[in-house]
Amino acid sequence: MNIYKPEGWLDADSIIQSPFIYQFIIGGRGIGKSYGVIDYFIKNNLKFIYLRRTQVEAKLQADPVTSQLMPNFKDREISPVFRTMAEGKIHVCYGPDGKEICLITALTAIASLRGISLDDYDYIVYDEFITEPHVRQIKAEGMALANAYETINRNRELKGRPPVKMICLANSLNIANDIFMYYDLIEPAENMLLNDEEIYIRNDILLIISQHSPISEAKRGTALYMNVSEEFAKMAISNKFILNDFAYVKKRKLSEYIPKVRVGSLYIYRHKTRSEWYVCSSKSEVKEQYSDGYADLARFQRKYFRLWARYLDGGVRFDSYKSVALFEKYYKV
Repeated sequence: MNIYKPEGWLDADSIIQSPFIYQFIIGGRGIGKSYGVIDYFIKNNLKFIYLRRTQVEAKLQADPVTSQLMPNFKDREISPVFRTMAEGKIHVCYGPDGKEICLITALTAIASLRGISLDDYDYIVYDEFITEPHVRQIKAEGMALANAYETINRNRELKGRPPVKMICLANSLNIANDIFMYYDLIEPAENMLLNDEEIYIRNDILLIISQHSPISEAKRGTALYMNVSEEFAKMAISNKFILNDFAYVKKRKLSEYIPKVRVGSLYIYRHKTRSEWYVCSSKSEVKEQYSDGYADLARFQRKYFRLWARYLDGGVRFDSYKSVALFEKYYKV
C-alpha cells in the first residue's frame, strides 16, 4: 500500500483498495484527501454515501454552488443533478445519464431514517469528521457513527457479502476527538506523532496520519503560507493537532503526588507541594471512587467543580491524551 503517488498527491486508490474496513485518513489541507477518495469512486462507477456531520452541511454538499464534490465533477466534465427526498434528509446525486453517483446525508439524520434501504451502497465517505473549535459538537459522536454504520451495513456479512468500507477524512485539529476515543485511536495517534510514523494498523482498522506529504512541503513557499499564522500553518502544512497542548501531557513520578479519587478509568492525584493535579491511568488505592455512569459523574462534577476550573487555568497534567479526552468527557456528560 502506498500513501503518496509519484507526483506527491495522496494515493487514495492504493489506500481504499487495501483490505481494511475502517480507514481514518488525517492530512494537511490540499494534499488530495477528499478529491482523491471521491475521484476513485467516480472513475470506477462505484456508488457511495457521502456523509457529513449535520443536515446543514449535507445540504450544502447537494448545491452545485457550495458542494465540495464539484471539483471532481468539473474535472471529469460531469454536470450533476441533485434531488432531495425523505423530508430533506437525503440528497441523491445523478450524472447527466441519469445514473446515480452518490447519496448525500448527515450523521445526525441517519438515525431518523425509516423505511429506506441503503443496501446498494458498499462505501461510506465521512468527510471532515474532526470538527473545528467553533462547530457545535454531536453528543457521543463515536457511538452515532457506529450506529450509522450498522444501519447501512445491516446483516450483509451474514449473507456472505463483504462489509461496507468506511473512509473517514479530516484535517489535524483535535487528537482528542470523540470518534478517536470511541475507536480507541487516541493513544495510537499520539504514538505515531511522537515516533514520526504515518501508518497504524489494528485488525480491520487503518489509521494514516500524513506527516511527510510532498504536496504539503511544496506549499510552504507559497504566498498564503508565508503570511498566515504559525498555528494555522502547523495544522494545514505540518499536520499538527493544533487544539492540543502536548506540553501538559507527560508521565510524572507518582511518588510526588497523593492519590485522591478514581473516576471511570482515570485516577486523579494531587501534588504534594505544588498546586498541581495529575490525571492518569496508573492505578492506586483510593477510597473515593465514581463510575462513568451518569449519576456518578454528576456527583463527581458537583464535588470537583474546582478541578475543572484548575484544568482551564493550566493546573492539571496528564499521562496521555487519552486521559485528557476521558477527563473532558467525564465533565461534559
